[in-house]
Amino acid sequence: MTLGLATATSTLSVAIVEHGRVIASATAGRHNVHDDLLIPFCRDVVTWTGRAFDDIQQVAVTSGPGSYTGLRIGMAAGKGICLALNIPLVPVPTCDAIAFAATRMNIVGALHIGVFLDAKNDEVYAATYLAENGCFAAEHAPAILPAMQAATRLRDASVLLGDGSKRVAAYCSAHVRLPIAMDDVPHAVDVALLGEINRSDSTRGDVAEAEPNYMRDFPVKPARNMLSGQ
Repeated sequence: MTLGLATATSTLSVAIVEHGRVIASATAGRHNVHDDLLIPFCRDVVTWTGRAFDDIQQVAVTSGPGSYTGLRIGMAAGKGICLALNIPLVPVPTCDAIAFAATRMNIVGALHIGVFLDAKNDEVYAATYLAENGCFAAEHAPAILPAMQAATRLRDASVLLGDGSKRVAAYCSAHVRLPIAMDDVPHAVDVALLGEINRSDSTRGDVAEAEPNYMRDFPVKPARNMLSGQ
């Protein structure tokens, strides 16, 4: 069994898949719940399968880009489970999981996919892919770009995915599509399924050293005065 954790965005999801089949999943589309719900969700999905934690063979987790806090929580939980069970950790790039979902669900009718995740301040995490026969391959690796610049990477008939797609589409001169039947965020089902496919790239000996791909420096703000409560 593969346990998938998707924590890179405001939507939290956890799933278990086995041999390409989805067995159980749980989702919470609310902000600031990852820390509270991630481990309980893991317990729930394992219970729903009728199996035990010891039956998990690997953990796949969104590795970035995305929310700093979400990525940190997901990676820490994934590493903890893998170290406790002595199983491999498979980091799954966030944009790859979204592109994989579109090809898996046959939503993409075009040969060109743009995945754009909101990076705030009119910037997006941008990645593009070429899709054909239900498969996809990276064209441009994820990069932080102004939405206007990200739009220049698109072609006529490109399919735009991700929660930053509408922002990029506003700058497009090409004719593009925004599928209405596609989630704007990665789901743990696709993270787990892609983790199964990429198991040969799993992190075995250095699980403890695995880190998310934050793609930018997040400044650490000094703590407020704890004595005064300010």
